[in-house]
Amino acid sequence: MLDIMTRQEKAIRFMLRNEDYKWDSRAKLENLNDGAGLTFAGLTARDDTKYLPPECPTIRTLADLYKIDKSRAIAIIIRTYIKAYWNPKYNELINERLAIRLFDIGVNMGVGSAVKLLQRGLNDLGANLKADGQFGPATLAAANHYSLVGDDVNVAMTKCFAVFAAIYGKMKEIVSDVQTSNFAELAIDMTELAQLAKNAFGKMVDNDVLKELVEEAKERYEDIARKPKFERFLNGWMNRLNKDEYNIN
Repeated sequence: MLDIMTRQEKAIRFMLRNEDYKWDSRAKLENLNDGAGLTFAGLTARDDTKYLPPECPTIRTLADLYKIDKSRAIAIIIRTYIKAYWNPKYNELINERLAIRLFDIGVNMGVGSAVKLLQRGLNDLGANLKADGQFGPATLAAANHYSLVGDDVNVAMTKCFAVFAAIYGKMKEIVSDVQTSNFAELAIDMTELAQLAKNAFGKMVDNDVLKELVEEAKERYEDIARKPKFERFLNGWMNRLNKDEYNIN
């Protein structure tokens, strides 16, 4: 598919390798009932249409093009992923594996969420960053600094996943608490999440962070929690959170 393995292309290859669809007749246009609208090759009508080229302006036209000119459609898919999810500063990271991981997580959780995970991991190592999801000069400098001194930034990020995994693992309970205004149960769930965060980071995570995570959970899942594909969708997120195979040869 790709002849020259630049860092971008390595990231694309890794991400595509781990997506559910394949580059064959099984690739199909579908609605996964996740609030993102029509989906093809992992690209969604809600999030990615604005990055498609004028020659192929919608997810549906992309799927139609794939049927008649597969190589051209694949080229558009790759360019769209790069436009939507690759930050040029990822090329400046000393740790290539980290760059690939940020891209992959960004595709599946949102770019801001991926960068927040990085920033929280760096703070756990000793940085003093605002976890705002913006990959600016300070975040780049901190990531390269801790990579140079021998700290494994990927491991620090993985610790942060424990908080997200706890959120997603208890998602149905949290959504139910919010929907039914069961604030007593919500308080219990929050306390359990705080303890899981302590286990992951070695210290209690402040209430502002927990509130942010719960609000993200509510926003991401409230509308789909009772739909038939929720379990499969939730399992897919959990699998992605736990992946740590970001080496491309």
